[in-house]
Amino acid sequence: MIEGPRAVREQEFDSLIQLVNRVFRSEGGNMQTEYPQLFNAENLGNLLVMVDDGRVISHIGLLFRDVTIYGCRLTVGCIGAVATDEEYRGRGLASKLLFDAFARIEEAGGSLILISGGRGLYRRNACVPVLRSMYFEISRSFADKNADSELTLKSFDSSEIATVSALYRREPVRFLRPVEDYRYFLDSGIVMSHPSDLWLIKRGSHVVAYVVVQKGGTASTAPQIVEYAGDRRAIVQSLAMLIDHSGGTDSLNLFVPVADEPFCWQLQDLDLTGVKQEGWTVRIQNFEQFLQSMRPYFAEILGTSLAQSVTVEDSDSDITFFVGKEQLTLSRDDATALVFGTADNRERQILEEHKGTIAETLGELFPIPAPWYGLNYV
Repeated sequence: MIEGPRAVREQEFDSLIQLVNRVFRSEGGNMQTEYPQLFNAENLGNLLVMVDDGRVISHIGLLFRDVTIYGCRLTVGCIGAVATDEEYRGRGLASKLLFDAFARIEEAGGSLILISGGRGLYRRNACVPVLRSMYFEISRSFADKNADSELTLKSFDSSEIATVSALYRREPVRFLRPVEDYRYFLDSGIVMSHPSDLWLIKRGSHVVAYVVVQKGGTASTAPQIVEYAGDRRAIVQSLAMLIDHSGGTDSLNLFVPVADEPFCWQLQDLDLTGVKQEGWTVRIQNFEQFLQSMRPYFAEILGTSLAQSVTVEDSDSDITFFVGKEQLTLSRDDATALVFGTADNRERQILEEHKGTIAETLGELFPIPAPWYGLNYV
């Protein structure tokens, strides 16, 4: 008899790791060592499973973190390592786990869900691919042209956690990242499913920035910067060194989170062209709570009184926004696309289809940049 959904039990943990390794690491690797932030004893209660005769046959992993979006704090549930044994697929086990995960996230006070995937299971359940970053291809000639010989690189180690954390804490849209998350990276060396390095960028004795670089190594696999913080100019000026240290290629790719529009402008002024990238999927689990958390940001744009008049009703399938006496009802998918924006500018189309003061007001507030994973990917 199949049990679940429920949290994995300690004696079932090895069976769980065997499952996720069969599904995701059939050619080698170990999900437990690659994602220690997810697969650890303290997080067992958030590893949701279906079990048949003591064997884990389906799994969804949850990791709770807080994020700040322009000073507004909210709890997010990150979903990853979703797997079902091949023998048990097509029975709706993953759907049961997903609905259970949604409920647990809401019970824990989470209003936002980040999912490291875009499969139909998520898309059918109001998980929407939203605009997460701009993608820039960096050539060797560009990197050499903008290099600064006064900069140096230093490999990250545990003695520099406080330095890197201080730089990251200055970012306006970010995870509220506990110290152990940096230690998890040092243990695994994996970021967003790839072996990665974290480099400190120094000018003299001062660390002015850092970058996380997924390793490349072949002509078709250029290294990729998937997280950074600090002095953007120094990041540009260190690109040639980063290419040198990555080895095997003469180029580098850079992902700029959508919140960092000024850096995009800087790169465009240097004659680089970015490409919009949708990343994974997002579900707003509790619209009312999400908007309440964002209200201080709304007040900065609209003023306190008008911001207080922006409310929402969540009827599960439909979301109704109110601004004073005006209202706008959208599907849950379209409401999420409006809030966070999409690569094809769906949010603009939605507002163009609905004229009036409410469309103008919502257009001032949205889109909001969705958090970028970086080290917090699961």
